[in-house]
Amino acid sequence: MGASGVQAGPSPVRRALVVGPLALVGVGCAGPQGAGTVSPFPLPAGSVLEWQTVNAYNGEARSRVRQQVGAEGSRLVGMDFEDASEAPFGRDRARVVAWQVDARGDLLALERADGSRTRYSPPLPLLPPVLAPGARSRAVVDATDRDGGTPRRVMLATRVGGWETVRVPAGEFRALRIFHDLDEGDGATHRTAMLRQRVDWYAPGPGVVVRREESSLFFDTSSGGGEGSGWLPRAGDWLRWELVAGPGR
Repeated sequence: MGASGVQAGPSPVRRALVVGPLALVGVGCAGPQGAGTVSPFPLPAGSVLEWQTVNAYNGEARSRVRQQVGAEGSRLVGMDFEDASEAPFGRDRARVVAWQVDARGDLLALERADGSRTRYSPPLPLLPPVLAPGARSRAVVDATDRDGGTPRRVMLATRVGGWETVRVPAGEFRALRIFHDLDEGDGATHRTAMLRQRVDWYAPGPGVVVRREESSLFFDTSSGGGEGSGWLPRAGDWLRWELVAGPGR
């Protein structure tokens, strides 16, 4: 199955799916006078970044995520993010523990605690191609959950909000708020596809995401009825990242 690159287009995700912690989408504050498009750039080899993560539901401290950038890419290790699960009471969730990224900073694979991984081809963009308030983009890639498995089509819709001042342990930054809606394309007869939603605050100064919030959700449709009339929402973690150390800090 082939995959296309990034193109302009509307969100593939139905906004009716956005509930609870996923209802994060809003318009950021106005940027500084004359602020316009900025260009993301790959971090130089040797860069080391570290984020602290917390449970955004209750503020409980979670793991620290570390990234050490090499010439051919890097891995973000130390995360502990539980995806939405079909098991009752949130048990036996698939825990995401690492991201593998390429030299451009795009996502190659999600790695889980059980040793499984989801690979994206071409790599999934972690930042949109245009970084300017109001910019929108769309990417369509293939995802494979196991070696030799059948790829599925994944759709990513991105919208750039406005400029905001963000304070994290690494300092205070002027950052663009960026909204990502990822439809994993893994729906079944008894459930909708997984929706991953991520909100990034990208600071062009250091060229890094200084704050991030992510969550996952799908609806169990086996109870009958239509959307909003009997479907059971299954939500995963709502995780907040904050930069502790990064380039030049």
